[in-house]
Amino acid sequence: MFSERGTRTCLLWNPHQSFSTNTMKNLRRQAEERLREQPEENRRLSPVEADRLIHELHVHHIELELQNEELRAAQLQLQESHDRYMELYDFAPVGYVTVDDHGRITHANLTCSQLLGVERAQLLNGHFGQFIVSEDQDTYHLHYRQLLTTHTAQFCELRLSRKPEGTFYVHLKSTPVQDTERHITHIRMALTDITSGKQAEVLRVAAHEKAAHEKDVLMHEILHRTKNNMSAIISLLSLQSARFEDDAIQRLFQDIEQRIHAMLLVQQHLYQSTDVTSLDLKAYLTELAVTIFHNLCVETENTSLICDLDSAVVSPDTAIPCGLLLNELLTNALKYAFPDDLTGIISIRLHPLADDTFELRVCDNGVGIPDDVDIRNADSLGLQLVMSFVQQLHGTVELTRDQGTEWLIRFPERKTR
Repeated sequence: MFSERGTRTCLLWNPHQSFSTNTMKNLRRQAEERLREQPEENRRLSPVEADRLIHELHVHHIELELQNEELRAAQLQLQESHDRYMELYDFAPVGYVTVDDHGRITHANLTCSQLLGVERAQLLNGHFGQFIVSEDQDTYHLHYRQLLTTHTAQFCELRLSRKPEGTFYVHLKSTPVQDTERHITHIRMALTDITSGKQAEVLRVAAHEKAAHEKDVLMHEILHRTKNNMSAIISLLSLQSARFEDDAIQRLFQDIEQRIHAMLLVQQHLYQSTDVTSLDLKAYLTELAVTIFHNLCVETENTSLICDLDSAVVSPDTAIPCGLLLNELLTNALKYAFPDDLTGIISIRLHPLADDTFELRVCDNGVGIPDDVDIRNADSLGLQLVMSFVQQLHGTVELTRDQGTEWLIRFPERKTR
């Protein structure tokens, strides 16, 4: 074309622009009107100029065809890429749903539609909250509120309803999408079905509870039979000791019976407990001490017993040697601390220390243990048992002989394996 001043100009069409049919007709009409308005001499071309213009037109025509081919190829590639994306989006193993700032669903993939049991067209413009079971509504509202407050992705687990009926567990990840002013315009959600994992977890818990119950029943049965067997042994020893008139032999039988009774008492407390792996040490030692005291002091009222024990829950591995240790110390005090009907006091104290450690004190104000007795190399069976039980407790022992006898034993709690 020519400008009004007679200069040749060329209108180039940008192939990346899209024009409607009416727009192209209007441009054609405007161009023809401008051409008619120009002087006649400007519209006349010399043969050389006409050839050059025709050549230029051919070149531009070829350029347009090449550009159109590139555009068609690019459009085809773009369509193929879009189709692949939509296929991945729709058939992803995770349900994807997008909601606006009012919680209405604007987009959803086919997986989400299948999870909820609702056609995708029916999901659009509906509220996502309607699919959350009533018991988990508070969880979702807290999740949604935290997302709006922090503007960061949030995670939670909740149950969704599936049409026509039924529920399933999902792991929900919500990611906010913001505009340039950091206003949340919509929220993208990913729903991962974790129902099978939850069901497996429920089955594992149920199996564990069943196994624990069966183990508890078995342990109680074992404790019951052990208790009965120990009671039978004590009865047999009592009957056997009655056949002997020698006081020394009868005292020997009595010591054996008392030691067995200390172990029997542990079985009774465990049998009566709901947890066979732990035992109330205060209740056990108090009952044991009172039983020993009454069995050995039936003929005298000159000796008093004081029990000052703090509450402590320990394993049977700790309770049994501790009870046997107390049995030896208390029996020794009742037998030898107050000869010739001397009046005296025996005290038992148990206090917890730091780091699951306990302190047991057994004291009397009797005649005391002679200074020449080495408790670690004693010939007495009772003292040998005392050191053996302290070793079983992994504890330490101190003996004070001033104004009577004071045993101080410190030992840690032994965890049941």
